[in-house]
Amino acid sequence: MQVAASLLAMPSTDMHFRLSIWRPASLNRTYIYPSPSASNPNSFSPLEESDALEQIYFWNAGSHDFLGAAPPEVSERIRSILLHPFSFERAPSERTVNRFYDAVSLLIGDSSIDSSDYWVDSQESISVHLEDDLNLRANITRALLLHLQWIARTFRHVPKASVLIR
Repeated sequence: MQVAASLLAMPSTDMHFRLSIWRPASLNRTYIYPSPSASNPNSFSPLEESDALEQIYFWNAGSHDFLGAAPPEVSERIRSILLHPFSFERAPSERTVNRFYDAVSLLIGDSSIDSSDYWVDSQESISVHLEDDLNLRANITRALLLHLQWIARTFRHVPKASVLIR
């Protein structure tokens, strides 16, 4: 999917879509961090293993606007279901891979998102005859959702894994 996304002839925007999967870290030693309080500004506390996360997957889709071909109401629906619930402001327990899988499945099943109107020209073409080239078209919104479904299925069984979308 990432290759397909890089081939799309979409206008460049400032939107960067980055997705990462995190799981609880396995700490091999005790780590301490500064935890100043009003009574003791120089205090330190041990880092609990449940507070440490490690990144196990990262996908940077770049600056392509995956939602640019879709109408504004469809783009907003996808943003409200994917971006806001899986943002950094939410706790990892609220951003589980199972919730992500459910959100992606909901979007894939939405008939307003899977429309033939959202196909755009790509930079990829193939030769049909000696002199004719056929431009390949892509439904980038659908391609994004299928790739996200693959990610969710791949990491769905990782214990306590969480999703972060920026």
